[in-house]
Amino acid sequence: GAAAIDAGTNQAWMAGAADLAGRARINGGVVDLGAYEFHAGIQTGALAVACTVDRTNAAAGYVLTFTGTVQGAPLQLVWVWGDGQTDTNQLIATHSFSATGVYAVVFRASNLTTTASATVTVAIVAADHYVAPGGAHVAPYASWANAATTIQAAVDAASAGAVILVSNGVYGVGGKAGYPSGSALTNRLVVSNAVTVKSLNGAAATVIVGARDASGTNGPAAVRGVYLAAGAQLIGFTITNGATRALNAYNHNYESGGGVWCVDDTPVVSNCVVSGNAAGYAGGGAYNGTYQDCVISGNGAGDDGGGAYGAILQDTSLMNNTARNDGGGAEASVLSGCVLEGNEADYGGGASSSSLADCVLSNNAARNSGGGVYLSGLTNGVLVDNTAADVGGGAYGGTTRNGLFRGNAAGDSGGGARNGTLVNCALSGNVSGGLGGGSCDVTVQSCAIVGNTAIE
Repeated sequence: GAAAIDAGTNQAWMAGAADLAGRARINGGVVDLGAYEFHAGIQTGALAVACTVDRTNAAAGYVLTFTGTVQGAPLQLVWVWGDGQTDTNQLIATHSFSATGVYAVVFRASNLTTTASATVTVAIVAADHYVAPGGAHVAPYASWANAATTIQAAVDAASAGAVILVSNGVYGVGGKAGYPSGSALTNRLVVSNAVTVKSLNGAAATVIVGARDASGTNGPAAVRGVYLAAGAQLIGFTITNGATRALNAYNHNYESGGGVWCVDDTPVVSNCVVSGNAAGYAGGGAYNGTYQDCVISGNGAGDDGGGAYGAILQDTSLMNNTARNDGGGAEASVLSGCVLEGNEADYGGGASSSSLADCVLSNNAARNSGGGVYLSGLTNGVLVDNTAADVGGGAYGGTTRNGLFRGNAAGDSGGGARNGTLVNCALSGNVSGGLGGGSCDVTVQSCAIVGNTAIE
């Protein structure tokens, strides 16, 4: 039934030639259009299918693009959208959903003997307020046509529990002062109640940009990225270039959280990139709050917690952050399932005064002690290629359980670990410039310490 069958123009070379499947190029007198010739009855055998969608979260009415792939010889393709509609015989198909909900979209291929299917799930979300750079900016911003042009305007129009959906763009103008209470520091975005601010297409497409003081990174004209009140949620943004007041200029609330400042642990930041921010005191990237599936990278703090301070960090990467004092990656935080790489501080290149579970720490550096961790508890951790200029290349102090220490180095002593307690750990290939290539002054229980090197 396809229009391409018998719709081509025969050429002399086609006599005796084969199509892409190795079958006769001409079947039935006139060649088909395309690389394959239709031969009735041969569409049999195994089928393997897969399908993808350009985004798994979208607003009602947004046109999504679905792509199917098939291995084998299909006779029919069907998209079953899950909202009562179907489309046939399209490898690439577009569809929009008019109602909110979670839809299991099925892509099915069949032939004379076999049927195979694959499923991709999409979530269609409702929004109370909309933000888009090209919106008409008509309050209360209840549609894409009337969308606010700044995120702040939509947040200010929202009641607790509302959802604000933000379209692609760079949001780097405006702001509010007075958050935390009484602060003269301006925040690019202040979320002052328990609402959800969600991007339409994720962190790569939706960016909140703070500002640095012209006379120095942190100072009176600096603009922090985001302030979040209790219960607020921020989903799918890049927060960059935020800064705070300089150290000791006002107080630590105004000097902390260059990228994100949370009032307590209840605000949730998820699927965000917090990058290139600076704090005069603590939490160059993030201060307080809960961070899930985020990337916190390239931030700096004038004192503690280059990446994060006082935060709960889950399945998050902390990379290339710096602190002048403690915790290049994280300070005074709780981490689970995290990767800490390339962070630097005086004490605790990766993390300091923190609790870590199921984490990997590699290539972090301490200008003094604890290249990987300093005075921290680590359970089920891997410490690889961390360095300390003085002591404790992998860890200094604290208790590590079920840890692997490999390739860490200390300039003075304890290439793997110095002080603290090791339980059920393995240490190999660690190096110290003085005593204890594997460990020094450490309480050891049920550990394997082999193949380490002490220069002195």
